[in-house]
Formats: sequence, structure tokens, C-alpha cells
Amino acid sequence: MGFVYMLTSPSKKRYIGITTRNCVEYRWKEHFKDSKKDRGGCPMIKRAIQKYGFDKIEKQILLEIDNEFLNEYEQKFIKQYNTLSPNGYNCTSGGDGGKLLCEETKDKIGKTAKQNCLNIAKGSIQPNKKGHFHLRYGRSKKTIGTYQTRELAEKAFIIWKETGTVSEEGRVKRGNGYVCKNGKRFSAEKNHKHLGTFDSREEAQKAIDDYVKSL
Repeated sequence: MGFVYMLTSPSKKRYIGITTRNCVEYRWKEHFKDSKKDRGGCPMIKRAIQKYGFDKIEKQILLEIDNEFLNEYEQKFIKQYNTLSPNGYNCTSGGDGGKLLCEETKDKIGKTAKQNCLNIAKGSIQPNKKGHFHLRYGRSKKTIGTYQTRELAEKAFIIWKETGTVSEEGRVKRGNGYVCKNGKRFSAEKNHKHLGTFDSREEAQKAIDDYVKSL
């Protein structure tokens, strides 16, 4: 089970988010930690927390539901409460880097595209034998995801840098399992079964692979 939640600032602007954690308060604390960092997290809600203070942000659980429906209801609530920036604090229309982007994120994507879209010193896109493209980041080249085309991998890199979320558009899911990033940790799911939360995407994928072998 997961949660769809809403954060509301004193200005009455709202942010809709989701989490697969058993305790939604942990996800709220991650928003506070993100507000102390230069990168990571949605920049809109981050700035709101910096401006008003975390204690002044109203926190509310909207729905507890099976994980497989979280993305769907995140999008519905973003639309219902009209929280896509500039009306609210959401940078995308939901669903793990949804297709609709707020104007600020669009502007940043455009500027980054003009600067060759991908900083090879920090990120890399490499094709595999199946014709897909691995997106990696940092000196250790940790995998963010595998995508159907290079263009989708480039777009995913920009969304990840600006919002801290992994884009699901065109992402190839290995082993028919699902790895979802939640803050700094990664949740693993297979056949709608939650397999646990891990410190790295690799550990989460290994949990899926081990689960498949045990079937």
C-alpha cells in the first residue's frame, strides 16, 4: 500500500505527492531535508519550505491505495486541486515525471537542450545490445534507468536533475519488475508485491531478480 498526500503552504498553494513507504511522515521529512540541499527534490515545494518553514506547511493524507494505482491518482489529484506550477508547486502532471511540465521546468529543459542537453562529465547515455539506452549519472555511473530511445533518455536526465524523479516515459523495466525512487531510497515491486526499500537501485533490482528466481 502507498499514500497520496498534499502539502499546503500559508499562501494556500498546494503540492501533491506519492510514496510507497509504510509511514508517510518519512516522505515528508525528506522534503524538509531536500530544502537544505542545492539539488534534488521538486524546486517549487523546496522553495516554499525555505520561505515559510517546514512547520508552517500543512500536511495531509488524501488517499491510501495499492501501489499500482498511485501514479494514476497522483495525476487525478494534481488536476483536481490544480497544483501544476504556477498555480501550485508540482513541476509535472504526476505519474513519475508525467508528460505535462510546468513552465519553469520547460524553460530549464529548453536552456539545457541548447547547451547540448546532456553534460557528459556528469551523465552518460550508452546503447545496449537490445537497442535501448542506459542513462547513468556521476563518476560511479550509477544507473538512473534504461530507455527506448536516446531522446527519451536525454529528457529523463533533465527531469531527474530538475525534479529528482525518474521519468517513466519510455523506461524499460527489467525482469517485469518495477524500481521506484523515493527520496534517497529505492522501492522494489514485482507482480504488485512490495519487496522492500533499498539504498540503491542496484539492490532493489537484485531483490526483484532474486524474487523471480524463487518463483
